[in-house]
Amino acid sequence: TGTAMPYQGKGYCYQCKKGYYSNYVSCPICPIGTYNPTARQQTCSKCPAGYYANKKGSLSCTKCPTGYVAGSGAASCRRCTQGTYSNTVYSCASCPSGKYSNLGTGNPSCMSCPHGKASVPRSVSCGTCPAGSFARSGFSSCRACPAGYYSASGAGVCVRCAAGKYSPKPKAVGCYNCKPASYAVSGSSTCTKCPAGYYQHYWSQGTCNSCPAGAYQPYIGMTGCYWCPAGRYAPKRGMTSCIPCPNGKYGGTGRAQCASCPPGSYSANPKGAHYCTSCQAG
Repeated sequence: TGTAMPYQGKGYCYQCKKGYYSNYVSCPICPIGTYNPTARQQTCSKCPAGYYANKKGSLSCTKCPTGYVAGSGAASCRRCTQGTYSNTVYSCASCPSGKYSNLGTGNPSCMSCPHGKASVPRSVSCGTCPAGSFARSGFSSCRACPAGYYSASGAGVCVRCAAGKYSPKPKAVGCYNCKPASYAVSGSSTCTKCPAGYYQHYWSQGTCNSCPAGAYQPYIGMTGCYWCPAGRYAPKRGMTSCIPCPNGKYGGTGRAQCASCPPGSYSANPKGAHYCTSCQAG
């Protein structure tokens, strides 16, 4: 086997050399895409997938470079185009969502979109997320910032609204200031009115202030407090109403406590006394 004789009347056969094969009559050269590393062969072997032979009479096949692919019996390798990558030695596949490829010499793999960018399948680049949205590395799409957060263009994360500020809707590009008589903790979607017993007279505040002792506030959402009227008192901060001075005591305006009537006088007003009455003789 692996020999040939093209002439009649000969007592011997020619031995087919490496890179050739025998058809018994002659030794044809191995075609491109095939190879034959040994002499006296009846066939040439196809280059396996991922390899190629671009010359006739090849003794071996050459491996495709990174980012290139070839099927069985290939005469050349095919470069994976932009937006694809060589997922096997014989085929290119589309880059999945959140990844891209843009190399001009073949793509062995796809690259993940960086923070603040996203992509659809088979992308050659990643799109920048608009303000009010974000994307972490490898995201297939930009996602809206939730209420209470905001972002600039190309953001990898959304930023919480600072204390005293708020964003009422998704996709915010900034936060609003809370008005006086209200407050907001960090990451708020709305401002909250100050509760009864508290007040706030400044803009953009994260808390409300409690009314001091001697003062009160019965309403929500107020910028100040009322002083307790004479005959009443507020013994602690954050009071929503004032307490009448008990019998035997009296008080003036804005008192945190009532004073005792001096000897020889008294008070007995159920609504609270602001003075004491002298006892009558006898």
